[in-house]
Amino acid sequence: MRTSLLLLTAALLLAACVSAPTYAETVPVSYIKYKWNNDTNTRETVRTYPADCVMLAKSTTSLDGDWYAADGTIDYEERLDIDGDVRLILKDGCSVTAKKGIRLTEGASLTIYAQSEGPATGRLQADNTDRPYEAAIGGGWSGSSTVTIFGGTVTANAITDYGGGAAIGGGDEGGGTVTIFGGTVNATASNYGAAIGGGYRGVGKVTIYGGRVTADASSGAAIGGGWSGSGAVTIHGGTVNATGNSGSAAIGGGDRGGGTVTIFGGTGDASVGELFSPAATGGG
Repeated sequence: MRTSLLLLTAALLLAACVSAPTYAETVPVSYIKYKWNNDTNTRETVRTYPADCVMLAKSTTSLDGDWYAADGTIDYEERLDIDGDVRLILKDGCSVTAKKGIRLTEGASLTIYAQSEGPATGRLQADNTDRPYEAAIGGGWSGSSTVTIFGGTVTANAITDYGGGAAIGGGDEGGGTVTIFGGTVNATASNYGAAIGGGYRGVGKVTIYGGRVTADASSGAAIGGGWSGSGAVTIHGGTVNATGNSGSAAIGGGDRGGGTVTIFGGTGDASVGELFSPAATGGG
């Protein structure tokens, strides 16, 4: 009887050890967050407490819904996949490069924070040169995505020979919802997607409250919809410089697409090709 009890106890302990969940170690990391005050039409800093973050590793291939932080220099040779609600803090001085882009699964969201606005702010660059139907940061083919940027220097390049993924936003035939509160955002799309917003035939919903935004696109709007896609763009503040091609709006709809643009404030330029034009904002 005693032997049987000992064996049963050992079996239960072993089962508990096998089934016990394991959790990644977290580190508290501070960050900056903003909100928009509609009464004063100003951007305000939100008081935050350090978030418990999982630190990014060079071996990381996917991020599930959680808080993450990047430190130092991290280069990803393969695509980084995002699933769920992912919040990423770029620590001061860090440099993250995703050489095959950052893909968000359907329904996923990515929010990017920084620790400061000065020259030491963290950097994130995502390039897509060989998956023409995906965004550099955003959805896969026909995938929509939600991206929010509070800070950091974020650079996205969708440079492919064909296809229509946005630099930041939707994949080919996918929509993109992008909100920018701060930081420096540089986005370039060479084909049918918007630089910031929707992919080919995709709807781009873009709201800018602050930061420095530079966007350059070909057949899609620089900020707004992709080729044959509509764009709904609202600018409250910040410095925005957008350049479209001859057939697309700099801000609004892509080539053969429509768009609505509402500007409450901010500074910058919107141009089609090398010339300023009434078509710089609105429909393509």
